[in-house]
Amino acid sequence: MKRDFLEGLGLDKETVDKIMAENGADLEREKAKTAQAKTDLAAAQAQLGQRDKDLEALRGTAGDAEAVRKQLEELQASTPRRRSSTRPSWQSGTMPTPSPGPSPARG
Repeated sequence: MKRDFLEGLGLDKETVDKIMAENGADLEREKAKTAQAKTDLAAAQAQLGQRDKDLEALRGTAGDAEAVRKQLEELQASTPRRRSSTRPSWQSGTMPTPSPGPSPARG
């Protein structure tokens, strides 16, 4: 609002000053609201950016988790074979043959 406009309406100086003061206060309140909204927007954008980074990291680990799961399944599938091939002879039912040597004398 311009002072000239109000004076052109025939308002006295005191009335124009009061109107201008009130208008100034209104403008300052709106500027404060705008500044707060900009701050809130910046914070929301920062949070959104962080969420995007977190999602990308999570997507990356999802592939890793799948690879680890496959590796675990492969290891579990091959584990029984390993165990059977590394069993001690006493578990397999075969006994080691004694080595030939002198017999102890019984007396």
